[in-house]
Amino acid sequence: MKRLLIAILLLGLCMTASSQGSNRDKLNVWGNTNSNLKQGGLVAYQDGVVYYANPRDSFKLYRINIDGTLKRRISHDMPSQINVIGQFIYYFNNNDRTGKRGLYRVSVNGRDRIFFDIDASYIRVHNSGMAYFYQEGKLYQINTNNITKPKEPAIGERDFITNVFITTDYIFYTKWWENTSANSQYGGMHIYDRASRKTDHLLSDNRIIPEFIVSDSWRWVFYRQMGGYYDNNTKQYQNGLCIVSNNSRNPKKLPTPLPEYDGNLAFIERWLYFRSAEPNENTLYRMSFDGKSVEAISSVPGEVYEVGDYIIIFSGDRLIRTLKDGRLETVLN
Repeated sequence: MKRLLIAILLLGLCMTASSQGSNRDKLNVWGNTNSNLKQGGLVAYQDGVVYYANPRDSFKLYRINIDGTLKRRISHDMPSQINVIGQFIYYFNNNDRTGKRGLYRVSVNGRDRIFFDIDASYIRVHNSGMAYFYQEGKLYQINTNNITKPKEPAIGERDFITNVFITTDYIFYTKWWENTSANSQYGGMHIYDRASRKTDHLLSDNRIIPEFIVSDSWRWVFYRQMGGYYDNNTKQYQNGLCIVSNNSRNPKKLPTPLPEYDGNLAFIERWLYFRSAEPNENTLYRMSFDGKSVEAISSVPGEVYEVGDYIIIFSGDRLIRTLKDGRLETVLN
């Protein structure tokens, strides 16, 4: 009998440990995807819960289960660039009435609110506690576990950075076209290897690249090219959507199912989500990364966010949840 009790106790401990390990696996490594942050970061997701700026309550910070249950307000702050890591939410607060505008951290139950820095735009937080944010042409990092330590540059780039995304292995960024601020266009593509601390050109500064988005899980970059010239000035680059890998370094122009695209590309898994730039044309398309498959999946306007197995279309005062292929559309909030 005693041996049986010991065996049951050990089995219970093993099941508890297994359950704890499973819960850890569900926690975010990065607080949000680069694609979601590119849309403005009004939505983040972790372990079945959506954290969002509620358009039906002045864009204050809320949480809701992915099945639409247990909605509640966390804070009167008005967040953007939302990141969720474990028991904490990081975001840029846009509500002057609740304190300085800037980078904050609060627990998922609304307690232990801490102010870190001001005037940040792009913010991405890693589960190590390091937060990376774009500010006045530089990418900075700050240790959120040590609030007494000041921010410091994440890379040693001396020139003005115009657009930036960070992944586990790399930092991708653009500068001014031809590296001249008077041109007022973004240009080139630079890649910083975080392990070797070396920077390399992925695309020439002669290319005009007003926007790009990187994959979080593999090394592809989608970018929109709006012209520029080859180094010898004899030929102009073509406009359109392009893809490049830091492995092949061979840019490829994708098929163009639409004549013009709006400026809000989303990259989710191996699909690029986009809309037409034509007025009143709200059809949401997705195209496979190789350009071989294009699907029209929704007519709902708004930014596209990835939340687990679903996407959310942030449309006016509604959060529309669908599967990633547009099926099972429903209002979440």
